[in-house]
Amino acid sequence: MYTKADFIADAMVRKNRNWHFIQEYRMLDKNWVYVKKATNMSDLFINILKVNQYTRASSKSYSIYRLHKAYPSARSFYKAKLWISLGNGMAMTMNDIDNTFGVYYYDIFHDINQDRIILMSEEIDDENYGSIHNTLTILELGHMVYNLHYICSCFNSSIRIQIKSRYVLVDLVEDEQVKREIKKYNQLAQLRSSGSYSNKLINFSLDHSAYRYVSVIDRKKVFKQLFNQELNDVIEVLEFINTGICFWNEEYDIQISFEELNAQYDFVDFKSATQYTLFLINKEYISTKLLKNCILYIGYLAQEICFENSQIGVYNRPVKQVLTDFWDGKVEENISLSGYTSFYGVITGKE
Repeated sequence: MYTKADFIADAMVRKNRNWHFIQEYRMLDKNWVYVKKATNMSDLFINILKVNQYTRASSKSYSIYRLHKAYPSARSFYKAKLWISLGNGMAMTMNDIDNTFGVYYYDIFHDINQDRIILMSEEIDDENYGSIHNTLTILELGHMVYNLHYICSCFNSSIRIQIKSRYVLVDLVEDEQVKREIKKYNQLAQLRSSGSYSNKLINFSLDHSAYRYVSVIDRKKVFKQLFNQELNDVIEVLEFINTGICFWNEEYDIQISFEELNAQYDFVDFKSATQYTLFLINKEYISTKLLKNCILYIGYLAQEICFENSQIGVYNRPVKQVLTDFWDGKVEENISLSGYTSFYGVITGKE
């Protein structure tokens, strides 16, 4: 699903905006066949499949990307879909257009046991994204996995993940340690926003400190739970906070001026924005089997911010436009981060 070659193609875009390296097209075609309406579904399965549904539509004046789900998707492509296997090549899903539940046959499902969850995606076939389409897909699946994990925790369950060549398999496991409320999930799902794509993101009240989000995830512990692997030092996350003077990462004492950030992202007024969260990858692990798991996990970690910090008027916008000539230059000011490269970001603020 994600390879070193994919990472290199993505890196060439981030380093010098070279779009000539194309990531291989390997996602699944839309060849499933409708069989019948899904019936006698448990509350858990109904809520799991609702990960697929659109949660709201915005006005055209607010955003040219009008349909929204409880997780972000680049340009609202929303090519990914969640299924629950019924065995023998059959699986059920929720149609995101009319919100109906159906059973389908797809030969790729034939060897997948009953009750296993399948996350898969059609190709992002827009030629403008040829160099990063697999990156966008696996990140989006990571955003979806966070929501799936949240829903399962409402039903005394957790999840385990296996990334296959063209889809992600998820197993449910009993877990009563974390109990969350599905009502709260539905509230956050309605509020999740990446902000306007028609207007500059600016907070005229300048109360930027009110919309911070501090992660509560134990990154290494959760990675072990999800993938049954050690995360080690593969991923680093830097939170840059608006101090009123600049954006500052306290842990590594890295400062970035408003002017520098405005030059990177001209759709945001950073003087009034709240925080920038930067996700880094340790370059030593790019050639290892950990890579695809870590890319998906970065999407998962980003979704914690995008989802948990959902409030009226608050945006949490993921950005793949993380140019290494700028960000790696900033990161390498601290020698302890010299082995890392910047990969993904989330901008947070009030509009």
